[in-house]
Amino acid sequence: MRKMTKLIAVLVLAVFCVTALAAAAADSAVDTPLEYEGQTFTEWKDSLLGVRRITFTRHKDGIGLGDCPVYTAPYKDALRLANNRQAADTNVDIWDGGTTDEGWLLVRYDVAENTTRVGYIPAKYLGEFKSNLSAKKLGRIPAVAADVIEVTDDPIRPNGRVFATLRAGQEFEVLAKYTYNGNWWYIELEVDGKRARGFIDREHSCFRPGDGVQNAAEQPAVNLEALGTPSISPLNTQQAGEILILGDEKDSRKNVHRDASLNSDQVTVVYPTRTYPCYDVQDAGGRSWYYIFIEEDSIWGWVASELAAYLK
Repeated sequence: MRKMTKLIAVLVLAVFCVTALAAAAADSAVDTPLEYEGQTFTEWKDSLLGVRRITFTRHKDGIGLGDCPVYTAPYKDALRLANNRQAADTNVDIWDGGTTDEGWLLVRYDVAENTTRVGYIPAKYLGEFKSNLSAKKLGRIPAVAADVIEVTDDPIRPNGRVFATLRAGQEFEVLAKYTYNGNWWYIELEVDGKRARGFIDREHSCFRPGDGVQNAAEQPAVNLEALGTPSISPLNTQQAGEILILGDEKDSRKNVHRDASLNSDQVTVVYPTRTYPCYDVQDAGGRSWYYIFIEEDSIWGWVASELAAYLK
């Protein structure tokens, strides 16, 4: 009986150790950009243009968790600013951007009258709080800085505090974009041996493909203007022309639909006098519909013909 008891104890301990090790590994692991492995240069550029946009929802009266530590990235060993003391008061106005698979909450919050921060609160501080935003998968698009690129955790102020600088030749990953105020890439990088996430200016940052992209070292550096538009749409169609949104600059913005139907969900808006690349034309509901790409939002959708003129 004693031998059986000892055996059970040993097995329980072994299971506990394996579980603990697996949990630790999962917490510290870095996702690898496997989905981009072997991409062509054109596919890499299309991935950048199609990367998701992060958004936040406001909690005017806070989420009631008191002061919580904030890290620049959702890892225990990630960079934490303010001499490893960065924290957010969650009892006041705060914005949440959803939770990661491991339960870290992405937040945006004010730390002073003219200073905003974006970072992650660890899961163990969140209690019963549940974000209204569904977690969306971030991209992990490999890139290498072609010149000096400044990194900030304040995407609201044009001249926000820079906490890191990418040097020419330094590797990083593009995770998402943020266009609430300004135009930013959201990236992951290494700072002083620690992982960190922050924002770089989309319009002025210049970089080239990272490891995993075919002939990466031979490819030219690109900025936002050089990215252009995707060569192939989700419908597997190539660009066929452009559309011009009708009206003048004083007219209201026009709706873009998920499908070629007025009853379809609105996915974004477009603006009079602007042109957008068109990738397909279909007739439905007594009108023509144009399938377009809206680069600033990285969104595809349909515009009704009464709102636009088709340009070859």
